[in-house]
Formats: sequence, C-alpha cells, structure tokens
Amino acid sequence: MMTIEEGERSVNMQFMIEGKKVTEVIPNTQLHEVIENGKGEMNVIQKMNGNNCIVSRIPIVKNDEIICAVGHVVFKDIKDLKRLANEISHLQHELEYYKERLRKTLGGKYTFGDIIGETKKIEEVKHIAQRTAKGSSTVLILGESGTGKELFAHAIHNGSSRCQGPFIKVNCAAIPENLLESELFGYEEGAFSGARKGGKPGKMELANGGTLFLDEVGDMPLGMQVKLLRVLQEWEIERIGGTKTIKLDIRVITATNKDLEALTASGHFRQDLYYRLNIVSIQIPPLRDHKEDIPLLCEVLLRKISLKLERFVDCISPEAMKVLKAYSWPGNIRELENILERSVNIMEEGICILPEHLAPIMRKILKPQHVEKESTRAELVEIRYEAEKNAILKALEDTGGNKSKAALLLHVNRSVFYEKLKKYGIGYNSPGKNR
Repeated sequence: MMTIEEGERSVNMQFMIEGKKVTEVIPNTQLHEVIENGKGEMNVIQKMNGNNCIVSRIPIVKNDEIICAVGHVVFKDIKDLKRLANEISHLQHELEYYKERLRKTLGGKYTFGDIIGETKKIEEVKHIAQRTAKGSSTVLILGESGTGKELFAHAIHNGSSRCQGPFIKVNCAAIPENLLESELFGYEEGAFSGARKGGKPGKMELANGGTLFLDEVGDMPLGMQVKLLRVLQEWEIERIGGTKTIKLDIRVITATNKDLEALTASGHFRQDLYYRLNIVSIQIPPLRDHKEDIPLLCEVLLRKISLKLERFVDCISPEAMKVLKAYSWPGNIRELENILERSVNIMEEGICILPEHLAPIMRKILKPQHVEKESTRAELVEIRYEAEKNAILKALEDTGGNKSKAALLLHVNRSVFYEKLKKYGIGYNSPGKNR
C-alpha cells in the first residue's frame, strides 16, 4: 500500500514531467521512434537509472492512425529476469523428474534387455516381439505359468511409440466377477451403493495414451467378454452409471496360460473375441525347451536373490547344475527362482550351491549311488533349518515380538539372533530399531 508521502511524491513527479518530451525525461528512449514507424518492441534491454531494464514499447492505433505509444518496464533489472529464468529452469527439472517417476510407476518396468536367454527359441520369440512392438495391433501372449509372459508385455510396451504412456495391468483371474466391470470401466458417483464420491476412472480410461495389459484373459467371465469385444470394436466406453462416452486411445495386450482354442470349442470363450485378440500371437517356450539358458538364468537370478537376502552367493556346483538341467521345470522360470532362493536360505556357509541345497523333489534325479548319502545330508540340513526357524518364531510369539527378550529366552547372543532373523527372513530390523 502506498503511503501519503509516497503518493505526494508521485503526484509531484507527474507535474514535473507532464508536457515534456519523452526524450527529455528518458534520454535513451526509443518510444518516439515507435510512434514514427508504428513498429512495437517487445522485451528489449534499456539502461535506466544505472540498471539494465527489460522494456516493451507498443504503438496505440485508432482509426488506422497511430495516436501514441506506451512504454512498459517488464523487469526493473536484468538480474530479475535471470532470477526468474533460473526459477523456471528449476521448475522444469522438477517437472521432468516427477514425469519420469510417474512413468516408472505407471509405465512398463522391463525392456527386451531384461529378457534373459541366448538359445535360438528365445531369440526367435524376442525378434517377433520386437517387430510387434513397433505396430499398434492387439497382441496375445501364450505360454505356461512362470514363463515370463508379463515380462514380454512390459517389453513390448517399452519398445513401442507408447513407451511414455501408462502401462496398466489387470489380472482377470484375481478380480471377482462382480467387481471386474467397475475395475475396467470405472463408475460415476451414485452408480451403486458404496460408490466413491466423484466416481472413479476404470483401468481402460487410465491406460489412455498407453497400453492395457489383460493378464489371465482366459479366465474372464463370458459376460465381460461381450463388453471387451465391444471395446475392441468401437474403442470407446461408458462408466457404470454414466452417460458420457469416453474415447479410448490404447493398445491391448493379453496373456493366458489356457488353451483358448479348446475353450472356444467348448463354449467357454467367445470365438469372435478370440479372433479379435489373436491378431498377433506370441508363444513363449517353457523352460524345459531351452534348458541351455539355465546357467545364464541362474547367474542373473542369483544376483537378484543375493541383493534381496543380503547374502553373497554366485556359484552353482557342476553336480547341482546337472540336477537343474535334468529337472522338468513344470513351474518354469518362476520355479527356478524359487528353488534358488530356497537354496540360498538353507545354506550354512559358502558361496556355492551344492546338490544337497536343492529341493527334495529335485534330489530324486541324482544317480542311485549318490541318493542315500546326499538325501541324508540334505534331510539333516532341512530338519535343522525348520526346527531353528520354528523355535525363533515361537520365542517371538511368547515375548510379544520383543527381539531382545526372544534372544534371551533362546540363550542366544543378540547379534547372532539378528543374523538368524535375517537368514530366515523374519521381520528383520537392525538391533537399535526394535528392542
């Protein structure tokens, strides 16, 4: 707010300059030239009172005639402009950072570089997927459970022109039938009892500009199959309880471990939807068909497991590798990762996985002359592992989760007790955090 004294000074200054030529008040002004040539000047530098100012000069036209010009000081000092430019630059960096965070949260996590395998079968599948990624057609990924179908879906999204858009996943088998429609299409406020105030966008709407991945599509109820078919035909939806049509710009990738042709023949899957989904199909081979990749897969998985369990293990003995290659792998790569993690957990010492560290079901593959010896050792390790873990859990239960008291109850040094917690993955915290 201007004070009375400042107001009087402003009025006095007005009387002092009124009627004078602008060049008498501001010697280096160009305002008179703007009046003469009618060309405005925007954001130019002018020296005023010892400061480099940023000014604009605009001619005022009435009835096609220039009647005057207005000069406006945009920045009193060029330092203010630099300060503003720095602030804008900082905000742009922040915006890019949060955009990248959002892309990582909603976008695809994996690329084709994350797909491990050097055998001909895997290379062929990767090549088909990489070519498919460049298009926009609907993709159907087929393969047994644990083969990496979701990994391929992420990679196709990240290899496409939609890689900056969202990657939205829906597991059709995990969502109850009565909730699946609202999950996919969203709903308006008051659409049903318990509907969120303001409504809620569905997964399809959230995927706009990106990719919608429908996992386990073979388990989708027939009623929802009809509605999905309409989406693939019209590329538009309406929220439950809504009247507004929402246009969709999405790519749909689906995956299943079911035989869709057999489901179609038995009437459990719509034939017209199957044709819509099966524009481009990618068949992921089971692990038993590319066992030559097991050593490479083990190398990558052990690095991941070692980081997770904070225990360095990077070796598999030749004997153990023979067992891994001889096994049939009904659970594929997911089962391989689980087997390796279990082995690292029960190892007493060392950095190399031996046959006795593998799961009992796998040790049956060993030659008869080694079975009894290895079985006995493995069973002892397993018994000790389970007994120690159960004793720790019981002690924690008896002490209400107090780790220091549980250690005393078991007559174990506290630092050793915390190492055991870490080994067995039982709610591990550093000793200072939870006494």
